[in-house]
Amino acid sequence: MEDKYFGEGLCWYRDENGNDRFIAITWKEQTAFVYDETLKVLSSFEYTTHNNQGWGITFDPVDQVFYVSDGSDYILVWNLQFQQIRKFRVSLFLADTEKNKNPYLEYLNELEWDPTDN
Repeated sequence: MEDKYFGEGLCWYRDENGNDRFIAITWKEQTAFVYDETLKVLSSFEYTTHNNQGWGITFDPVDQVFYVSDGSDYILVWNLQFQQIRKFRVSLFLADTEKNKNPYLEYLNELEWDPTDN
């Protein structure tokens, strides 16, 4: 990755043809890079998130979607064409909501997918 980019999130996935690929998202540049298994850049694209940053990314091989975090309390869901298909807020449910005026979890970053959780 060129010096002008700050690489933040990276994950492995298999593309629609079954090829091993990696996708890396940048922190503030709103650019993602797709690499082959030798780490050769195959393509790049621009993306938008809730707060225009990229923090974490992981891949769900069962549903064939990416989950992307941007440091906010939102998780974005991308399809294999890297198009956003939905987003959702992550909340923390507490018994005493009066003590917690904001039940949403901000600063979501590192995302991992558990392949044993089907």
